[in-house]
Amino acid sequence: ARASAVLLDFDGPICQLFSEVPSADVAADLRRYLERRGVSVPDDAAGDPLAVLRMPVGADEEIVADLHVELVSAEVRAARTAVPTPDAEAVIRGLVESGRKLGVVSNNSERAVREYLAAHRLHGYVSAISARISGDPLLMKPSPYLLEQALSALGVTAAAAVFVGDSVTDVEASVAAGVASIGYANKSGKAEKLTAAGAVNVIESMDRLL
Repeated sequence: ARASAVLLDFDGPICQLFSEVPSADVAADLRRYLERRGVSVPDDAAGDPLAVLRMPVGADEEIVADLHVELVSAEVRAARTAVPTPDAEAVIRGLVESGRKLGVVSNNSERAVREYLAAHRLHGYVSAISARISGDPLLMKPSPYLLEQALSALGVTAAAAVFVGDSVTDVEASVAAGVASIGYANKSGKAEKLTAAGAVNVIESMDRLL
């Protein structure tokens, strides 16, 4: 109620990015790419594309940059078939119509976020997009960097904003940035983890924000 700006994570609160393009397949493609470039990949690596992006620590900068390009391409393709999160579009419109500024903060690529918002005619409601533009893992959540960039773009203080995310790293980034966070528990078992990480409230459906 007190927030003049609402920040939303992308994959989860707004859409299911890898609904038609399996994230495990994308992660496997990225792992194979690294192996072709001579980078050792752990056998127990998770099937999460963003986790693979964090892997080549200390690798040649050109390899990291090329890996990022590969992931961006995969995310943009996925954005074209991403499934909207139930009630997310109504929430986006409703928040803006209530007079609040709206920003998107995501570890996914900026190009993928823009692709999705444009396809669903939501870009006009979003005043700031703070998303991944490089393969540098230090700039991704749980770092507060992306949140701080969004606050600056919106011209609001941390105290005047609230961030809605569905992962522990979202909440950790909020805590680090001094922004109150609402956890979106879209899967069983998430509510407890989000609360333990520091979420001030947890919702199980996006329409609770209206």
